[in-house]
Amino acid sequence: MTINFSEIKPSRKPLPPRIVLYGEPKIGKSTFCSQIPNAIFLDVEAGTGGLNVLRVEREMLSTWPDICAVLDGLLIQEHSLQAVVIDSADFLEKVLETQATLEHSTTSFAKIDYGKGYVSLANMWLTITQKLDALRERRGMAIVIIAHELVKKVNEPGSDSYDRFILALAEKSTKIIEAWADAILFAKVEVYTSKKKEGFKDKVTAVEGDRVLLTRNAPHHLAGNRYNLPEVIPFTWEAFSEAFVNATK
Repeated sequence: MTINFSEIKPSRKPLPPRIVLYGEPKIGKSTFCSQIPNAIFLDVEAGTGGLNVLRVEREMLSTWPDICAVLDGLLIQEHSLQAVVIDSADFLEKVLETQATLEHSTTSFAKIDYGKGYVSLANMWLTITQKLDALRERRGMAIVIIAHELVKKVNEPGSDSYDRFILALAEKSTKIIEAWADAILFAKVEVYTSKKKEGFKDKVTAVEGDRVLLTRNAPHHLAGNRYNLPEVIPFTWEAFSEAFVNATK
């Protein structure tokens, strides 16, 4: 096949988003995703029992072949689903660790020769993201991966150390997912300070505010997006969807 490059014209090719959502414990990440229309949960964590959602139960996702079979089935079977939610990435990575242990013929992931286990995890994540991309491109499905957060101590030359929220995944796995995702969203509760006089001193207390999504990278958290989303969005699917539509007009 010969390509005539003079005939190629500028155009847009909009596709559903690939989202990674992580944040503080019990902040409502699964509940947020339950508001997505026509979504199916791959409930690896078995944490959606209190939500009225379509789900593939954890028992059907307990091995690496199970994971591949479910993703392949979503691609080839007839359905009207519009989104797939993996809940959650770190529980899924435990399944991948079991597969890596089998492949390296040892009794636990920790006993795999240095570094090789994490390479195996990274390769399986590459396969998963490729299958998810096929769902996005061929079935028009949005992709959401829920993850838990991990606090990492950052030490930079010439400055004080500080804590940073990152994905609770192996480092190589995080790099793959970070490069793949269109949006990495960090969910948190805003905290304000309140000051009042007590005697001759001011007493400062922390007060919880609204739940929000942070969409841009900052020293204290990993985030980012390809859509120029607002830096802070209320933590509801309706608010995120409205911001997404406005950003991608």
